Amino acid sequence: MASNLQELLNPERLYNLAQMFLTLVYLIVFRFPSIEAFKLADRKAFGQLIGAMKAPVVKTLRRFLEGVTALETSGTVATKLARQYVKLDIVQLGILYLDGHFVPYYGKSQIAKGYFTTRRLALKGNHHYFANDLKGRPIFFRLTSAAVQFTDIIPDMVKDAQELMAENGTQSPLIVVFDRGGYDSKLFQTLDQMGVIYITWRKRDQPISHELFTHVVYDESVKEGEEPQIKYHAYRRNIRIGQEKYEAEAISFFAPGEEDHSTLVTNAFKFTAETHPGFDPLTTTQIIHDLINRWKQENFFKAAKQGYHIDSNPAYGVHELAEQPMVKNPRIREFNTKISSLKKKLQQNQQLIADKFLNSRTNDKPLSHYQSLKSYQKLIEQKEGLEEEIKTLIAKKDVEPTHILYQEARPGQERVALNLERKYLLDNIKIATYNLNEMLLDVFAGCYDDPKDIRQILQMIIERGAHLRLVDGTLQVTIYSMDLPKYQRAVEKLCRKLNELEPVTLDKHQFPIFYRVVSKE
Repeated sequence: MASNLQELLNPERLYNLAQMFLTLVYLIVFRFPSIEAFKLADRKAFGQLIGAMKAPVVKTLRRFLEGVTALETSGTVATKLARQYVKLDIVQLGILYLDGHFVPYYGKSQIAKGYFTTRRLALKGNHHYFANDLKGRPIFFRLTSAAVQFTDIIPDMVKDAQELMAENGTQSPLIVVFDRGGYDSKLFQTLDQMGVIYITWRKRDQPISHELFTHVVYDESVKEGEEPQIKYHAYRRNIRIGQEKYEAEAISFFAPGEEDHSTLVTNAFKFTAETHPGFDPLTTTQIIHDLINRWKQENFFKAAKQGYHIDSNPAYGVHELAEQPMVKNPRIREFNTKISSLKKKLQQNQQLIADKFLNSRTNDKPLSHYQSLKSYQKLIEQKEGLEEEIKTLIAKKDVEPTHILYQEARPGQERVALNLERKYLLDNIKIATYNLNEMLLDVFAGCYDDPKDIRQILQMIIERGAHLRLVDGTLQVTIYSMDLPKYQRAVEKLCRKLNELEPVTLDKHQFPIFYRVVSKE
């Protein structure tokens, strides 16, 4: 792989593979929104970070990306990164949160459309399908066409997660949590067969009397000596789903003081100590908590969009589909429009005929008088003509196929698919960078005691800047002093913890790094 990629780099071979990948990592760390935006960077300053005189130019980065994506290794990279996240204890296996994130595409190519919830429209685009852990940290993801359904991708993601768990020696069943987009009885049966516990919100829930909510869930965060507080009132029962009458369990719950309840669906009751020796069955509290905890994945999506530009679309290549998809026959819609218009005209015609009849009742003239009028006869002819035309159109519509090939529906505009490999690779690096920041957050957690704003304070420290100086073969990183003593003490603790990790630079020299903060005088 290395030799193939090296040939695709600039002829002078000013940079090796490690330097090129490091450039992409730093590009994301310093929040450049795109490859093109890197042209505004100080190449000499960035060169010091990768062990070169200057950082690569945008043209070189593009050429490198083109060479990497041609090898189609992004899926392998994602798998290896997931293993590293588990090995470094950045993420935790056991509970997996699955959800889709739509990435709109505003180009000219005719690709599949998906539903964009932000704008409540069907738009051209692609889907990110993420698997996050209990803390909301991404483990791996899929990047697919919008034509790929969430219910189709879940079993594949579950299989990958189970393989990671097996490699890690985890014996307990995998727990997957997802939104209503995965609510499907056939999927539930598949997950049963795979030995997976699922938890999701119920669709089309019905009102339930509060008298049935006899189960009480207490707040587990109550301190010793304090009275236990009721967090939820719950009601558990078995239900049947779909035409197959698939058996599942529904748990409805509401917080004290609330009138409306929420309902989840799960198969957790099928996993007992008898069926799965050594596994502690999930309690009502655990099931509800695992589902409510899904908000952390939503926080990840927000951070990934704002700070890591996960919706950014690099230059795409397109390729023709081996088989054009089937779409709704547009001719049926045309027939329906014409039939609807004719029925409206027929209704107006019938109203005019009725008016003639009403006139005969009020003007003391017999109906035969109006029937003999040419205007009345003309209305009858129009009525019969409209009825015949409607009948003919309905007959033609009935012989039309409901679905036809896309190329038949839109001649000269064949459906294509985007080459997602380049975005897949860049997003892998973005996710790795996000998790590295989460790893630093774990270190900083022992330095700052207020979890409410710990992320903001860490980001403030990172963005504050530092002075770098090479002293006797050691890269000395001096962080500028903080305004508040509380923050100053936190930074000093962070520097001590980072130094205990014995970090080195990522370039070929691997200089030891020493962090320090200038104390206030």
